[in-house]
Amino acid sequence: MKKNLFILMLLPMFCYAQTRSEYLQQHQSCMQKNRNHNNGTVIGCTDHIVQLSQKEIDITRQRIQRKYPNYQKQFNQLHQSWLNYRQKMCYLQGNRIGSPMETFCEMNNNLQYLDNLKMFLD
Repeated sequence: MKKNLFILMLLPMFCYAQTRSEYLQQHQSCMQKNRNHNNGTVIGCTDHIVQLSQKEIDITRQRIQRKYPNYQKQFNQLHQSWLNYRQKMCYLQGNRIGSPMETFCEMNNNLQYLDNLKMFLD
């Protein structure tokens, strides 16, 4: 209970970001506000960006499906493959490098995938 409350206190409410640099600025701001850089702080700040970027991925995927209705099956397969890749890659990084790296990997993968998805909307 105390751990959850602590993590919630670490996560200030951020504005909705749309670019990779804005997400990374939010992450950096969270880390600066929480000067005690332990694993909990890193995971808390990083997981917040993972959650925000995941919401934007979902919205972007919906927009793509509306724009390309004939390719829904392919986009869904692509998304499932990416989820599988991200899960396995980040699990390995977390186990080999350390627990904060798993969440950091998810954040970086989400931001890269989001950039890739946005290319379909240009």
